[in-house]
Amino acid sequence: NVAEALKPKLILLRGIDKISIAQYENAIEQIKEHSPDTVLVYCDNEIEKFISLIRSIKNNEKFQKTTLLLVSKEFNQDFLLSAYDEGISDYFMLNASDAEILMRTIWCLEKNTLTNTVEKQNSLLIDLNVVDEKTKFYSAKYAEKVFNNELKILRSNEIKATMMLISPKIEA
Repeated sequence: NVAEALKPKLILLRGIDKISIAQYENAIEQIKEHSPDTVLVYCDNEIEKFISLIRSIKNNEKFQKTTLLLVSKEFNQDFLLSAYDEGISDYFMLNASDAEILMRTIWCLEKNTLTNTVEKQNSLLIDLNVVDEKTKFYSAKYAEKVFNNELKILRSNEIKATMMLISPKIEA
């Protein structure tokens, strides 16, 4: 029933996506067969089964980059924190709006794309000997150039790591 409720909302996402449905018992086999970019996992009350499934997915080297999106019937902060510790990327409540479901799913797909891009770029840097394959540090030949470039970016304030919460009132 959960899958049937979510599927029409997710089909609105992108016409090219394929949506497969599996139960916990055959989830790993389905993931191996379809190699999804994002897996939505519904958890009602079987928290231990959920955690075990997430561990099985994340412990498989082939699927460590797969983004996991938890779908939950009820909000439980301790469970949610445990799920993040196990490697989920995001979550939404079963009764979430269509827009929220789409936004969170799109975020997981984008995160997967970004992760793959970074991995490709890192591989290229290793192939070009900019990064040492064994140490994963910049090679002596390029370390100073990279360091100076990072300083230049910091000095120009092109990149900031700042978060701000804006509210109509301080007490809100």
